[in-house]
Amino acid sequence: MLGAMTELGDAAGEEHDRIGLLAVRLNIQRIVVVGAEARRLYLAVVGEGSWDSEAVHLPDQDAAFEYLKGELREGDRVLVKSSNAVGLRHLGDRLGEWFS
Repeated sequence: MLGAMTELGDAAGEEHDRIGLLAVRLNIQRIVVVGAEARRLYLAVVGEGSWDSEAVHLPDQDAAFEYLKGELREGDRVLVKSSNAVGLRHLGDRLGEWFS
């Protein structure tokens, strides 16, 4: 799961592009981008060639939680990256509680 990295200031746009490109190049199976502020990141992912079910952009943490509940299987791993201000770690905690 990727979300906006708000602490980056003027470099935020470029860094969102770089993270999106890196996620695709690392061959991450499913890239879930959360929040309107992270749309540029999602566009970088799609621009690098990850589309269809490989990448999804969801409006908020609740939508991401519901989506991931239907997608995750035993043994899957989820990487959560965003700024503290966005709070995706709380979604990670929710998923951990739900999946255990």
